[in-house]
Amino acid sequence: MRHLAPGLMILAALASANAVAEGADALCAGRAGCILTAKTDAGTGAEGERLTIVELALPNEPDDDVSCQPARREIWLVGEKPGVPAATKKLQELCNDGYGAASVGEDDIAVTPNHLTHTQYGGSNWRWETVTELQLSPLEVLKSASCSYHVFGPGWQYNEWDLRAQKGRALARRLVCNAQGEPDLPEEEIAGGCVPGEETIAYSPIPRLYLGLPDETLLATQIVDCAATATSDGKDGFIVHGKPGAPDDATLKVIAIDEKSLWIAVTDDRLIEDGENWLYDDHLEIWVGDINEPLCDREDDKPSQFAIPLRKPQAIVASGPKTAAPVATSRVSVGQDGRVAASLIVRFEQMPNRITLVYSDSDDGKAQKRLIATSPVKFADRMSLGEFGYPGANAYRCAVRGGAFVREGAASLSVLPGGEEN
Repeated sequence: MRHLAPGLMILAALASANAVAEGADALCAGRAGCILTAKTDAGTGAEGERLTIVELALPNEPDDDVSCQPARREIWLVGEKPGVPAATKKLQELCNDGYGAASVGEDDIAVTPNHLTHTQYGGSNWRWETVTELQLSPLEVLKSASCSYHVFGPGWQYNEWDLRAQKGRALARRLVCNAQGEPDLPEEEIAGGCVPGEETIAYSPIPRLYLGLPDETLLATQIVDCAATATSDGKDGFIVHGKPGAPDDATLKVIAIDEKSLWIAVTDDRLIEDGENWLYDDHLEIWVGDINEPLCDREDDKPSQFAIPLRKPQAIVASGPKTAAPVATSRVSVGQDGRVAASLIVRFEQMPNRITLVYSDSDDGKAQKRLIATSPVKFADRMSLGEFGYPGANAYRCAVRGGAFVREGAASLSVLPGGEEN
């Protein structure tokens, strides 16, 4: 038996290879003009299956609205176990039509053990690049990222979404305009991509998740997942005043629920209110501003600041240009231990382009102990504000369960360019 073992191992390996080959070849069966262009080993899956990424090229059809160059492209996952028919799953269907007016479109597929990373590039004068990372077994979209920039301008925008942890991170390069309303930089300093430097600001993008839930449900629910988050220890969001504390001392979470409204959740270990000066009560702050030039910021543009007490949510115009104050409603509960949980809905006449949420935490009503925020906001500095972000259709899958808004499942494959709903 000792002498037969190597032969048996070889036969098993050949059988496995043949099964994968048969599974891959079957993908073109009955499809005129289909060509198997690549077959890449993707290692071993979670259940011991052999994983292979298969790429197919298919001809353009006469009635296609666009011409895919050089052909339509399909990306398939083949999983195989000995003695079991190969399992196949189409991951993407790609059509490189130039991906924008500049016709610079590209797709790149990189395969590593149990992972696939897809990079797509395109645009016009405004260029973009997206990167999506996929775990193959069990199948899950792990991360998506995008970079946007102007080929004749130095500014850029980068968003990254951790779809398993459901957290966003953003970077942006922002510059002050000259008298002509243009960034005052020599041509050699044009970025040509998302390259961090001294003008880079980091922030937590507020996800746009248009939920369609009634206000009564939102106010009775605490946000747990799927939100831009700031915590007192600084591990999420930013501490813009004071020192880090315990992570559960205070938390701030926010979601954009429609084109004009925010859903906000605050927790605190105690509520300080009804003092002589609202500044030293616990309260929410909202800093807002608009983008008036596409490539730079005018130096004289200042943000507006509103303060909103948790229990009496009448917006106070705190600083900056006078603009229509948002309208807020809230529900606050206080536990036997004194811990506070507040849900708020804040509506604007028109949602601003830039926005930062801040929670001001005071433990004695005499001073602001700590400010936690969704960006490293600075007083009267519009360039320090954050922005909204869109993680993608069905990228964040959350639902109301037992009075909490929680993650309910992995991101859909539709997050991938050309990916299908699952």
